[in-house]
Amino acid sequence: MKAIINFLISNRRKHFVAMALSLFLTTASNAGNIVVLHHPEVLNLDATSHPTAEWVLDKTVSNVDFYHSITACNGKNVVFLKFVNRNSQSVKISWQEIFVTSGRERREGFAGRKEMLIPTGTTTPADCADVASKKIIIRGGEVDPMSVVEIINFIYKDVTVAL
Repeated sequence: MKAIINFLISNRRKHFVAMALSLFLTTASNAGNIVVLHHPEVLNLDATSHPTAEWVLDKTVSNVDFYHSITACNGKNVVFLKFVNRNSQSVKISWQEIFVTSGRERREGFAGRKEMLIPTGTTTPADCADVASKKIIIRGGEVDPMSVVEIINFIYKDVTVAL
């Protein structure tokens, strides 16, 4: 399939193929309420946003990788956070959150500084309904208590890791 896509893209059918794939992937993934778009070049994204449903490595601090992903849950963008602890023991991490909204406005998360104790390995939410991972699934209504915003990007701020 990849060879076919590369052939079509190289023959200037990039936008058609990307839209067709996006439609197919969106339809196929809606059963789980997660929308996946794998051809962000069609969306003309700028530096304040990134492809949907792709993990972005933001920082590595003291052998802990900090990732985020913008994913659609029930038709609304949410931020999933993922941490990969490559230490031999659990670590306590803390961070603040900056959100970029659809109006290209940067907003600091009103919840303030977040902290978690994470075990060795990967910590990530299972899906949109993962109630055990409330700190690492952020919805638009959790950015600002006065309104629901559309999140288009996420930035970690003041990250610390305590061994």
